[in-house]
Amino acid sequence: MKLTKRLLLVILGMVMILPLLGITGAVKVTVGGNSAYVGVWMWKCTSFSTSCIADWVGMYSNPEIWEPINVFWLDAGATSTDAAASRAIMSISPTFKDRSWHSDGYYGWFDWSWYGQEYGPYGYGTFSDGSAIFANNHGRIFGGHSPGGGWWYTTGAFSRETGTFHRFTSFNQARTAVKNAMGGGFSYLGSYYFYNKENTSSYTTKDHDGYCYFFYKGTAKESPEVKFTGRREIALTTEEEKKLDNEFKILHCSPNPFTDNTHIKFAVKETDKVSVRIYNLTGACVTTLEDSKLVPGYYSLRWEGTDANGEKLPSGVYLCKVSIGDKAETTKIQFVR
Repeated sequence: MKLTKRLLLVILGMVMILPLLGITGAVKVTVGGNSAYVGVWMWKCTSFSTSCIADWVGMYSNPEIWEPINVFWLDAGATSTDAAASRAIMSISPTFKDRSWHSDGYYGWFDWSWYGQEYGPYGYGTFSDGSAIFANNHGRIFGGHSPGGGWWYTTGAFSRETGTFHRFTSFNQARTAVKNAMGGGFSYLGSYYFYNKENTSSYTTKDHDGYCYFFYKGTAKESPEVKFTGRREIALTTEEEKKLDNEFKILHCSPNPFTDNTHIKFAVKETDKVSVRIYNLTGACVTTLEDSKLVPGYYSLRWEGTDANGEKLPSGVYLCKVSIGDKAETTKIQFVR
């Protein structure tokens, strides 16, 4: 169920389409040459602030439990937003049914549009494989959104609870339960690293490994090739930061050295082709975080010390090269495992 059309901003286009604070948490998913940015979290309000990331109804603190998107449907046969969402819901039925006694009012995000959670025939909006008073796997579904080319994207955030007082048990067990229940003509495509694994003193995704299970519906000839760019985080935190510099530069990489992740911030003055690549000291490119045309604004990319396949790299010094148009700048980043 789509709540809003694409939100347009008069002056700075993509960078300020949304009221951006902190991290957005999105990946670019490309199928058959058609791309869309997809949110990697379930949201409890429509603002790109960490305070809006769904946090297991606030039952946990120090750290909070953030709820990741961990299921993805690719559908080549749907004809509309509602049809894509309905087909996703039906694919896990009757194992997962529309059940009561779960919280609702959540959102997913695609291409600068918010999508409210889908509701089933009973109007509850949570799809569970058992009663809420017992241990169960349950989740919410968002979409569908079309990147073009006849494909439709629908996402889900699934978790397992004890049933007693709704205590958290596992994200990975619920994801596996969805895989085991999958039908309706959908086939398992594979697991893809979705850049939503977090473990800090303030917030955590517990046993979630950062991977999202992908399922597709179409003929063998239509079997999609899924490509990702690095997780993009567009941050505008103060009025001063909204004023663009007159010269291209990497603002900073912080923290540096880093253990868990580092943020690579840079400014784009004019709409141009931008690439951000990480190289090892032999000159080999280990991963590409960004490779597209960006509009003016401040950008922040988060790198977790992983290669293009999401695998952790060895400790050491790496080179971050940011190219904007015909200009480029390189800085050293030290990764410590």
